Amino acid sequence: MKKTSKEIKATIKVLNKELETELHKEKRAEKIKRYFTIGLTYVEIGKLLDVSSRTIQRYITANEVKKEVIEPKALQKKAFELSAKGFSYAEIAAKLRVTKTTVYNWHRKRKQAAPPEK
Repeated sequence: MKKTSKEIKATIKVLNKELETELHKEKRAEKIKRYFTIGLTYVEIGKLLDVSSRTIQRYITANEVKKEVIEPKALQKKAFELSAKGFSYAEIAAKLRVTKTTVYNWHRKRKQAAPPEK
């Protein structure tokens, strides 16, 4: 049985729509991974992509997406470098995504470990 040109056009239109939907889902999945890896919350990602935070959570759980983990020692080193450049504890904390108290404690411990000046 031969298909008419209308049927062929309709089939092509459906296939194009399905392909477009798949591409959209892939792009969204990549954005979810990228945003989560840099430390955004489910709610923040959901707002950026106009989907629910629960959808984001399900995707991340199902695909075992992991956050970028930076070694604590590397964070401390960066904190000390930023402090030497004149950044406040609050600014350092925001840049490194840790609390201000953590930055303070790192500096306090560093000072306690240093030999006393004469």
